[in-house]
Amino acid sequence: MVIFWCVMSMVIFLVFRYFKDNVFFCLFIGSVSTTIGCLFSNRSLIQIGIFIVSTLLCIAYFKNYLFRKLNPINLSDLIGKQAVVTSTIGDEPGLVKLNGDRWHAKSLGAATYKRGDVVYIVGIKGLYVFVS
Repeated sequence: MVIFWCVMSMVIFLVFRYFKDNVFFCLFIGSVSTTIGCLFSNRSLIQIGIFIVSTLLCIAYFKNYLFRKLNPINLSDLIGKQAVVTSTIGDEPGLVKLNGDRWHAKSLGAATYKRGDVVYIVGIKGLYVFVS
């Protein structure tokens, strides 16, 4: 059963990396805990119990983060705000950190902005913010 739980851990971890949903992280913690539990008991009922309990404990620990209410924002309120460049913006779009979130960003002019530069949001279209 150790091999089964190791494979399950790897599959859940890959799903977590793809979807970036923290519930899958809690499932991953549960499967790793069960893999360790397999070293002490071969009984399937105990292993399922370890998986359920450790997953629920992880969810309970992270519940404020996992199930937080997102505050809706008006996109026009972001215009004029400062953002920090996290990935170079030039000919190709880059990334900025704005209000704690990462946004895809394009430069309005021919200017290039490097990581760490402070820019101002001058417009938003689709999933891109335009900076100067």
